[in-house]
Amino acid sequence: MADLLSVPLKKPSEVDIVNPLKNLIQSRYSTADQPEDYSEQINEFSKLRNNAIWRAFEKYESSLEVIYSYYDQLVSLETKVPAQEVQIPFKWKDAFDKGSIFGGRISLTISSLAYEKMCILFNIAALQSSVAATQSVENDESLKLAAKLLQQAAGIFSHLKSTVMLSIQQDPTPDLNPDTLGALSALMLAQAQEIFVLKAIHDEMKDQIVAKLSSQCEDLYSECLKMFQRENLKQLWDRDWIATIAGKQAGYHAIAEYYQSLVCKSNKIIGEQITRLESAMELFKAAQTRSGKAAMFQDFANKAQRNLNEAKKDNDFIYHERIPDIKSVAAIGKAQLAKIVPLGYPLSQNFQDLFSELVPVVVHQAMAAYELRKNEIQNGEISKLRDSTQFLNRYALLVYNLNEYCSQTNLIFSPNYNAP
Repeated sequence: MADLLSVPLKKPSEVDIVNPLKNLIQSRYSTADQPEDYSEQINEFSKLRNNAIWRAFEKYESSLEVIYSYYDQLVSLETKVPAQEVQIPFKWKDAFDKGSIFGGRISLTISSLAYEKMCILFNIAALQSSVAATQSVENDESLKLAAKLLQQAAGIFSHLKSTVMLSIQQDPTPDLNPDTLGALSALMLAQAQEIFVLKAIHDEMKDQIVAKLSSQCEDLYSECLKMFQRENLKQLWDRDWIATIAGKQAGYHAIAEYYQSLVCKSNKIIGEQITRLESAMELFKAAQTRSGKAAMFQDFANKAQRNLNEAKKDNDFIYHERIPDIKSVAAIGKAQLAKIVPLGYPLSQNFQDLFSELVPVVVHQAMAAYELRKNEIQNGEISKLRDSTQFLNRYALLVYNLNEYCSQTNLIFSPNYNAP
């Protein structure tokens, strides 16, 4: 492959989600006249979680659909049960922590579906990067899949960066730090642009296009390198990550110069062609030195060296053009095809909600508020009716007593009697 960097997965811990969910749903939704039993669905949900969190470590494309389904189920369930009442202690370990010699690891436990969702999203993006890294550069469909997954991963890390602190409301593990997530999003985007460069070369696109794509790739790796070298982050990464990024930044600058030299060659601008090839050779050597990989971009370096020898020979015998300084030549244009793909829902292709019959919590709360208000109105009206009934009863008793009194004193009484 193109020596892509893949993000390590967060390590989960097994938890009992069956009993807490069963108790919560029964207490919230089940009544004496309408008992609710979701035991089967809850057991399936538990199996789905176990399958998703452990299948991710197999790092196959088929594992993506499994973890997508679990994420979709989490999103759906979060709308149907009160988040503050979920008492499931989800524990996740930091993805970049190697542990000490005593076996200790950085971890965080939070009883929150939102936290579980954040960790699953991190692992989705990490798995996408791993699957992308296994794709072949010789196959067009593989290149398309790699570009798609890397852009989606960039979107997920970007989404996590902006939402994680609000979701968990406490200090996260280092892998979920917003600065870390921003750096990972930048890395995924740079690698996606790299895939577009490789596809353009594979498709034999015009030299000018490849040069512009490579120039943009160099810019993205340069920005990525700045983030990875921050003091609060650089201790997180594997030993060769920063070196690889620095090497690719120089390497894609070199490739941009190489392909721009081919444009100069086709336009018979031999002096500039030689300048760009000389610059490309220096950059290829810098890429190999920075990365610590002597073979990095070696095939391109060999092509550039052959072209440089031929160009110098032609210039010495035919053109005799002046060789300009690399700083004086026109800047190479840029073309960015890699984009951050926003997180969508659902992620899985055929998502089926296990709890489709559960009323969303907002609807349940609205219905509860409706029932409460209805009872208040009904009780108020009944109270008014009782008061009116008591008044009429007292009035009727008064009339009866007056009639009795009048009959005993030979007086005539009528409620409608008008005195003269």
